[in-house]
Amino acid sequence: PRRTRVPGWFRHFPSTTGGAVAARSLTYWFRDPRYRAVYAVLPFVLVVTLVALWIGGVPFEYAVLVPLPLMTVLLAWSTSHNDVAYDNTAVWQHIAAQTPGLDDRRGRTIPVLMFGVVLLAVGIPLTVWGHGDLAIAPAFTGFCVALLLGGVGVGSLYSARFPYAAPRPGDQAWETPQAATNQGVVAQGMSVLLVLLSAAPTFGLAALWWIRGGTWGWAALAVGVVSGVLVYVVGLRAGGRTFDARGPELLAFTQRN
Repeated sequence: PRRTRVPGWFRHFPSTTGGAVAARSLTYWFRDPRYRAVYAVLPFVLVVTLVALWIGGVPFEYAVLVPLPLMTVLLAWSTSHNDVAYDNTAVWQHIAAQTPGLDDRRGRTIPVLMFGVVLLAVGIPLTVWGHGDLAIAPAFTGFCVALLLGGVGVGSLYSARFPYAAPRPGDQAWETPQAATNQGVVAQGMSVLLVLLSAAPTFGLAALWWIRGGTWGWAALAVGVVSGVLVYVVGLRAGGRTFDARGPELLAFTQRN
């Protein structure tokens, strides 16, 4: 009887601080047009990328390898690197309740990981099938996992340390907010660069497999998983400490932006 009185996604998550943050974040993912726009545009990324490479004369078995990494970066990075600013004044709930920063960071990553796992579970088999060589699966999977976990980890730190003006709740997803500085451009550029750097070792091993073959593909898979988990954990912990230390500043920022 008690569970029937718990609204929405809150009944599907544990009654913990992190569970409450995850439920609230997932509610935004389904109701907030600023979040819905991201996964609604993913199919267009697939189509536009393949068409552009086809026009450029790239063979399909090579072109098919490009869209999924781009979609993974878009999903993991764009939805997490500024999510504190997306909260707007609602972030006061976390500050007033003295929500531990680690729980806040961890809860916000749950929707990204849920959608990311679905994206990779569907996209990797289709990509390998389109490429026509099953041997590419380990290296390609490692690279995509590194991008997903690296994007979430970097975003967890950046959204607490370098927030910038975002569209307000109720605004259109692509509406550009008024800002007195170019902090948003710098933060976006640096965060994307860090995501790519976090996946660079995996990409290097995948390139070695492409050139030499052998077990380099499995090495790329192992390094992709390990480096992705490492960046994810470090991003959560660093972002959590930053959220704890900068709570008042974050609240003041979201009230202005």
